[in-house]
Order: sequence, then C-alpha cells, then structure tokens
Amino acid sequence: MGKKFSKAIILSCILLQGCSAVAQISEQDSLIPREVIFDLNDRKELIQLSPNASTIFYVKGAYQSIPDNRIYYRSIAQLQKESFFGFSGAVGSYEVLNQAQLLVRTLSPKGQRIELFDIEDSISTPIIAELYRSIRWLSFTKNKDAAAFVAMPFNAPPLLFTYNFNTKQMDTLSNVAQGHYPLFFDENLKVIAGEKIDQETGNKILAFYEKEQWNEMATYEWSAERFLRPGLKSIVGVSADGKVVYFTDNSNTDKTVLKSFNISSKQSKVLVNEQSSDLMPKSFIADSEGKAVAIANHYANRKWKVMDSRYKSDFQFLNEKFQDFQVLDVSNDFKYWLIEEMNGGANISYLYDIKHKTIKKLFSDHDVLATYSTVNRFYSTVSSYDGLQLPVQYYLSEKFDKNKDGIPDKKMPAIVYVHGGPWQGWMEDFWLITRHLQLLADRGYLVVYSQFRGALTYGKNFLDAGNEEWGDGMMKDKVAIAHWLAATKNVEKDKIGIFGWSYGGYAALAGAAFSPETFACAVSLYGPTYLDAPRDENAFGYSPNSLVRIADVTTEKGLELAHQHSPLYAVDKIKIPILMSTGVKDDRVPQMQMDKMADALHKHNKEVTYFVYPQEGHDYSAKESWTSFWSIAEPFLSKHLGALAEPKSNEDYSILEMKYPITH
Repeated sequence: MGKKFSKAIILSCILLQGCSAVAQISEQDSLIPREVIFDLNDRKELIQLSPNASTIFYVKGAYQSIPDNRIYYRSIAQLQKESFFGFSGAVGSYEVLNQAQLLVRTLSPKGQRIELFDIEDSISTPIIAELYRSIRWLSFTKNKDAAAFVAMPFNAPPLLFTYNFNTKQMDTLSNVAQGHYPLFFDENLKVIAGEKIDQETGNKILAFYEKEQWNEMATYEWSAERFLRPGLKSIVGVSADGKVVYFTDNSNTDKTVLKSFNISSKQSKVLVNEQSSDLMPKSFIADSEGKAVAIANHYANRKWKVMDSRYKSDFQFLNEKFQDFQVLDVSNDFKYWLIEEMNGGANISYLYDIKHKTIKKLFSDHDVLATYSTVNRFYSTVSSYDGLQLPVQYYLSEKFDKNKDGIPDKKMPAIVYVHGGPWQGWMEDFWLITRHLQLLADRGYLVVYSQFRGALTYGKNFLDAGNEEWGDGMMKDKVAIAHWLAATKNVEKDKIGIFGWSYGGYAALAGAAFSPETFACAVSLYGPTYLDAPRDENAFGYSPNSLVRIADVTTEKGLELAHQHSPLYAVDKIKIPILMSTGVKDDRVPQMQMDKMADALHKHNKEVTYFVYPQEGHDYSAKESWTSFWSIAEPFLSKHLGALAEPKSNEDYSILEMKYPITH
C-alpha cells in the first residue's frame, strides 16, 4: 500500500471502472460539466439592496480561498447592465450605508481593515489606519452615519468601539462591555443588551444594560449542547427604541421558542411557540422600528411564523409563489423586500413590492447553470422504523421528470447523501454542499439530502434519539429512507447508493457493513472507521459531547459499543463495492482511520478504490481536487448504479495518490 501510481495508470484505472457501464451521452443529454459546477468565480453572494431599493449589490467568488476584490451592482431599472467597484484588497464583507457610500471590509495577507467608499467619486478611504487580525461591524445607527465595531489586533486584547463616519470620532465600548459579547444596540448605538459566559460556572447569561449596570435577563447552566447549537439560546434583536429585547430559548421546551423581554417591566413573554423544528435565529426579521415581524424554522424547507398581522398577507403571497425562500434585505422604509428563492442550485433573487403585492425577478446567483437542464428540489417526510418522522429534501433533474411532479418518468437509480457532523444544522442551502447533489442529479440519480436522529435543529428529543445509535438507530433511518425511495419515488430498489463525508463518510461505510442488502455501493470521504480509537487517532471522540452522543470510550461498556458500531470490525460483512478518499492533512479525522479501513477491505478481497490528496485536509478546498475526485467517482457510480458520467477531461491526477485502484 502507498505506492504512487503514474498518471497513465490512474487514467487507465478510471477507464476500467467506467468503460463497460457508462451510459452513452447524446447531445440531448448534455451534462453540466464538472468545471462549471466547481468553478466559484461566477457565483453571486452577499446580495444587498440599496436603502431606496433602486440598486442591487453583490460579490462573486466569496467561497474562494482568496475572494474577489470587487463589489458588483446593477440598477433595478437596467438589470442587464452589470458594473463593479474595485478595491485594493479582497472584499470580505460590505454594507450599503446610503445612496452615496459603502462600508467595506477588505482582506490582505497583512490583515484586515474597514474602508469607506464614495460611490460617486469611486474613492475608498480607510476609516482607521491600522490593520487588524480581524475586524467587523456589529450595528449601525438608524441613518447609518455611525457603527459599532469589534476588532482583534495582532498583539493586543480585543477592541470594542463606535465610529462616526462624519466626525471621525471613535469611542471605546470596552468599559461598557465588561466581558459581554456580542452586544446589541438601539438606533443611536446605545448598548442595550449582551451575552456573557461566566468563567467560573460556564453558565451563559443574557443581560440588559440599564443605568450603567448589567442585569440578568436569563441564565442557562453550562451544557455540552452549547457547542452544538450556540444560537438556540441567544439574543436575536433589539427594538430601535431600546425598550424590547428579542431572544430564542429552549430551556423549558423541546424546540426553541421566540421570546421578548420588556426592559421597563422586566417581564418576558413568548411570541412564537414551538414549531416543527427549532427556530432559525438568523431568519429573524424586524421592521424599520426594530419590531418583530417574522421568524422561520426549517423542516425540509422554511416555514415562516408571522408575528405582525400587518404582514401576514405578504408572507401568504410569498408562500404561494415559492416553495422555499428567505428575506435577504429590506429597504429603509420597509416597503421593498429582497427575496431569494432557495432551490439548492441557482437561487433566484426577486424584488417584492409590499404595496402592490408584486415581485420582479432580478437574477440568478449562478447564471451559467441556466444554460443547462434545471435540477429541481422537492420536500417530504419519511417515517422511520420506530415512527420517528424524518424531514428530507430530494433533487431530480427535469431531464428525467418532464412534468416536474417529483416522480421520475422511468425507473432510475438513487443516492442517499448523508451530511457531516452529524450535529450539523441549516446547511441545506450551502452551495459548497448542494453543488455535489446538483452534479449527481444532473447525471441521472434521484438524490436525497437525508436527515436522521441525532441531527441538529429538530429539537432536543430528535437530537437525543441519536445518542449511542451511530451504528444502529441512525443507520436504520437511512435504510428507511432507501425503502421509501423504492416504494414511492419510482426508484430501482437494487440501485441505491450511499454517499457522504466526515460523519457521512462513516455512515456510508456503516451502510455497507451493517446494511449491505440495502445499498448497491458506497462513497466515503474522510470518515472515522473505528470509533474505539485511542485519543491520538480519534481526538474528537473524547470530547464531552462525543462521550455522550457516540460512546463513552473511557469505560469498558463504551468501548464495547464503539467497537460494535465500527465498520472496520465488520469488513467481512461487506458485499458491495466501496470508493474511499481522504486528505493527508486532515486534522479532524486522521488519515489512518481511512487507511486501516482500506487495508482491511483489500485484505479481505473486497472491491475497494482508495486515493488520497496530500495537500488537502478535512473538507477539500481546491477546485482541482473536486473535479479529479468526481472524474473517478462518476464512472464508479455509473458502473454500479447505471446513470450517466461525464467523460474525463483535463483533470490533474498528479495532485492525488492512488492507494488502491480498482482491480475487479
């Protein structure tokens, strides 16, 4: 093991995998090229609306290791014309202050700084000369002529301060903060509320600031849950007049609720009760006075709970137009909303006019995808083996679903995608994840983004149901999803694969080991394979959370459970072909976890393909890594499941090391 194969041998290996089974691709079946899907240069992100709703702003390439140094803009009246402003450093974030100014956080190898950009003169001026390790704004005055900032100098303690863009006056907030962070402000940048971790007890304190004193609003005892869901007991906003604080809370409920706290009366009340899943703190919408309007929870798709009756008809209108959407920005007068239709692919931005109840399409955030067949996303729930309801999304290309009803026109193969974590939430619209599902759906698979017990954001009971169930109940959930696909979605029951990375990489191997009759093949990236590993081979398994959720490997009983749930020790049960890959620099799941599994599979004469990327860590970052990975994985899946595969192109195989080429 470990021999570095030549590029020619690797290419031959790939061809051997796929030449006998790759379906013929006709012109009508034009596939989205890997180069397109993994090119981040064109993708629009950080989309904002000007205060008067006349202009739309955005950046491109935000997911790249070095973001673009431009902010793009289009007039609502002339959407076809794209212009941009350039900066000396990469654009990390920005804020549209008014019609004449932008506030921009620029990045360089030497540090970060905040610049004030004059739109008319195209002049950018640093508001502070110093460079910081990191700096960002926390809040603005109502007319955005001043802001509060937090900065991390290179050789000094963190700084909290306000800065007036007109007078250039900077005032420190460090004496006010007294260890509270983040801070929340009224419309005049007066500190109103904050959060603090008690250094002795570990308790989290939500507090309000009154008469130059901090006062407790709510206190939560330390829990390992905080590392999983830090936003579920948190302040989400303050009214513009500073009289009311809004916060999420699940201290006495299974799922989060939204509460308000009146500083004058010192009373709190519930504004939104428990929904089907936890409320999303970042979805909280307030009007121009800072009063609560709506908040969403995510159960397969977003479901909006409206608190202000004046806007119920608006959300009803938007719900009728879109299966899933979010509000990205609003105009200063709250009469225009920037809406993004979420579909897991090329999301579409719209301008919504409240007065006239009309929507105007602005653009797609990934224009190049519009030239290919659309991959649609659908939403459903699956009942697991014990009745637990699992929210799922699934992707299906219109090439294989002409009437767009979510049912393939003909029997087709499917892939169950398993996300990482498994304590991961609200990642269903993260392009760095969903682009893989887009690729697979485009190739001719029905692709499920699965949820399962132990996953975050569906309440405490759903999370706790996964305790010590990695190789049992959590796997049975994936099996239930596979059975649901075969029973209801016109999927070939013997052509279902399982694919994932990190925890999902473990789950793919566990599916092969513990449910070989369910899945036809497995694709596993950088997943743990033996859960009873010593600390230096599986450090995360010894965290307080892992000892509860996976197995307490500090005890004999826990070690026995970890051994029982480890795919490495069940290699003899595996009957399906497996493709594995990992990064040599992975500091989350050490390479030896995957090495030992691949060695064991090879020793037992199982069908295994295994290759590593010497320059990658946990989660591949380079475009070339993903294009080369899928150029190998596509023919592997095509051979064993039968869908399409894009022919090899100009992939760079010198960046990978093939440990076990396929030999069957």
